Amino acid sequence: MMNIRNVGFCGASSVYQLGKPADMQLFFDCVNEFVVSKIHRNDWDLISDRLYRRYVRWHDLDATEHLLQLVQAELKTLSVDIVDWRNIYAPGSATNLDPTRKTLGQVFSRYFEALFGCIELVKLYGEVDYYFPLRCCITDMLQFIEEKNRPLSDYDNLEGAPFWRS
Repeated sequence: MMNIRNVGFCGASSVYQLGKPADMQLFFDCVNEFVVSKIHRNDWDLISDRLYRRYVRWHDLDATEHLLQLVQAELKTLSVDIVDWRNIYAPGSATNLDPTRKTLGQVFSRYFEALFGCIELVKLYGEVDYYFPLRCCITDMLQFIEEKNRPLSDYDNLEGAPFWRS
């Protein structure tokens, strides 16, 4: 098993390192628990499967961006107290998240900056017929190079945990 130290989002020519896999997992757990379960839509799999486990397809980029805007707006209204941080992180464990912020939107603000930054570049590069899709990725250099070269078919056929958690 590969020792993963850092993960984030990548797309087009951008790579945003955000922290440990546990931080990324908490982001998606909060999205699923506090947004997806509250706002009933048919297209949440764009976030909970495509972005979480695979990659965002070109034709789903605008819909995914819209959903991320909904998620960001909702998390901005939720107090950090809704999460029991003691059960998530053991004392002294590594995290780049700041649970002393007031809202989950503030805790995950860097995630949204990264996501919207990637989307902007993916759209720009996609217009010139080059598509390096938006996805969660390992951001440590050697693993990132391997990840960048991984065929999209590997993602399409993926069952189980995402590659960034492997």
